[in-house]
Amino acid sequence: MTFAITEEQSAIGIDLKFAAAIEEITDINDLMEEPGKAHNLGDWMIWMVHRAWLNDPSLVDFNFCNKWMPAPHVEPRIAPKLMKALGHNTHITCLQLANSNMLKPQGHELAQSLKKNTTLQILNIETNALDSDGLQSIATALSENESAGITQFRFNNQRGLGQHFGRPVEEAMAGLMEKNMTIVKIGFACQDPHWRLLIDRAILRNNDLARRRRKGSLLQSTEGEVLPQEKSLAKFILTSPPDKAVWEVFDPENERSGIVQGHMAESKRLPTKEQLQSLARKQGKPIPYSAVATVFKDFRVCLVNAGLNGKIIAVDAYGVEHVGNMRAWSEKNERWSLDVWTDDNLRYSFNSVKQPIIEVSDDFAAWLKLPS
Repeated sequence: MTFAITEEQSAIGIDLKFAAAIEEITDINDLMEEPGKAHNLGDWMIWMVHRAWLNDPSLVDFNFCNKWMPAPHVEPRIAPKLMKALGHNTHITCLQLANSNMLKPQGHELAQSLKKNTTLQILNIETNALDSDGLQSIATALSENESAGITQFRFNNQRGLGQHFGRPVEEAMAGLMEKNMTIVKIGFACQDPHWRLLIDRAILRNNDLARRRRKGSLLQSTEGEVLPQEKSLAKFILTSPPDKAVWEVFDPENERSGIVQGHMAESKRLPTKEQLQSLARKQGKPIPYSAVATVFKDFRVCLVNAGLNGKIIAVDAYGVEHVGNMRAWSEKNERWSLDVWTDDNLRYSFNSVKQPIIEVSDDFAAWLKLPS
């Protein structure tokens, strides 16, 4: 056997003068042209990492896949500097470092940066040489960062670990997924059935949330850090009349709206479109079929908006009542969502795929009552 010590920089072609010149640049506009990576991979890596360090707005996808980074003690201007750059970089959304020779120290360095990073969405560090402690630190850092934007996280196949990361890593990942609402894909083989079940459930939940975000059905709130619990919606009752006078909400000269308003003041329930037509005929003020839907929806919007930020009773499909403040609501193609906060700061998202029953309390009905 023959042992030898070699200079790793020369293997990937680092020009020390070029590297020193790069380090002196503080403005991205002063950065020299991109070196050719085919013959000067080391120079190209240093150039790319410095772009990340300077927070280059045009650098969104950072890709070192299958490109061997030198060990951190040999060249600190590549792997260690890249990990630290991620702590202040606000433009890189995709970090791909699969099979790039990430070593144990970089796991902890990356974890420190992920405590602060809010931009990164895709993180792929598969097929490297990270240890269990480093991976556990990364998972813990992401769970502590409430503003983290990670949607995909892959770290399978670490040298020396393979697919067996140990209980601490699996437990840390389960803890991360219990809190995280954005991760929809994980590249990691969990051996423990209990933690695997928790992780799988969280991924299903997050994929459903992502789907509904794309469809625009999720309600937004200024206290967005509180996750709503999903509930079905069968009925809701507006219990707190607004501070405004009723004539400020409903036009007293709108005869058709007045028909619905008068009915609700008496029956305390929003009529259906068919009932509205029948009421109008009985009062000798028929509403054409083509106008009924518009009259109904316009009144409904004004009514629910009048109850916004006031107390309501939301009733789910099982008849269970939940009392709280309605912070927001939406309706699209008869699909309803109510954002309700209880007095003990629990948040519920009540959803229905059809028109729920809408009722009002005695106080609200009295507020609706038309003047004699």
